Amino acid sequence: MRILFLIQSCIRGPKQNEYLSILQETVGAIRAQSIESGWHIHIVLSDDGSDYLKDVAQNEISLASEETIHQVRQKHSLDVDEIVLIGPSDYFNKTVLFDYYLARFGSEYDLVIFLDDDNKFLNTHALKRFVYHYRRGYNFIVGRLYHPVQGFQSYLDNRVQGTTFALTPGILQAIGFFGKNAKVWGTGDDPELFWKLYLAYQRGLVKGIYDGNIMTIDQISGRWHSVREKAGGISAFEAGFLKIYGVQRDKNPSCHKPGWLDLEPDAQGIDERWFPYIKLDEYLSYHTHRRYFRFLWYRRQLTWNSRLWQKLRQHINRFVGISS
Repeated sequence: MRILFLIQSCIRGPKQNEYLSILQETVGAIRAQSIESGWHIHIVLSDDGSDYLKDVAQNEISLASEETIHQVRQKHSLDVDEIVLIGPSDYFNKTVLFDYYLARFGSEYDLVIFLDDDNKFLNTHALKRFVYHYRRGYNFIVGRLYHPVQGFQSYLDNRVQGTTFALTPGILQAIGFFGKNAKVWGTGDDPELFWKLYLAYQRGLVKGIYDGNIMTIDQISGRWHSVREKAGGISAFEAGFLKIYGVQRDKNPSCHKPGWLDLEPDAQGIDERWFPYIKLDEYLSYHTHRRYFRFLWYRRQLTWNSRLWQKLRQHINRFVGISS
């Protein structure tokens, strides 16, 4: 089985050493995935004008030479197989970079998994879960995102996402790949993709599933705000989306996952309603403190005065055997 990972990346400015370190973690988490015999994993870095590659990038999209890839592996410890890239610009080139590579080589793969450069897997079985669903006939597989501030997204969350999902080459071709609109808008690749897939679902072409056991952590925010503002801001994007598709980008049926995506239940039995209230460390320790975890969720549902809160916490801590 041939599996393609496409990693969108843009590393510029004074924090590029920090961002490179995060990209290394993302790539390393892919290489650390459990795989089966006969699987071929191919990692392609899709780079939108990073500073460290500007000397080898061109004004038009191109594939990096073997020499460049070797240098990136050696100098920056990035274990990637190929790089599709473009030089620095004022455009959001994510979708056109993806389409450039997919139009040429996408049909060589059974499954394509999309990640942003700051979204590393939180476990080593994510890839097996992607493949498990692919073998069951799913051609659109969506995982769960965790943001350090915003917390976990859930199956019931109306937000869509532009990372941590997989598609088959066949459905990508059926929807016309990603397209150029996001480059014009400076944003919007995720709501447009979900809407196009929803339309294909209505035609009987998409079988999708949300599996929150596939998890990545979103570690960087705000890198594309300046590009979006130069393109006219959120209002220009929303107007453009409405004009083309006749629906609002954040209030349409594709945002309601239960309406068209199946659900793979959480392996630890956690209800999807709980996830917006869970911290990452609470989730990772859930298997040892299940009762306390349930209490943490209820704690977020209720407002307590401080004295009652302290007494209740002490009581439940004693009940589950956790010292105060």
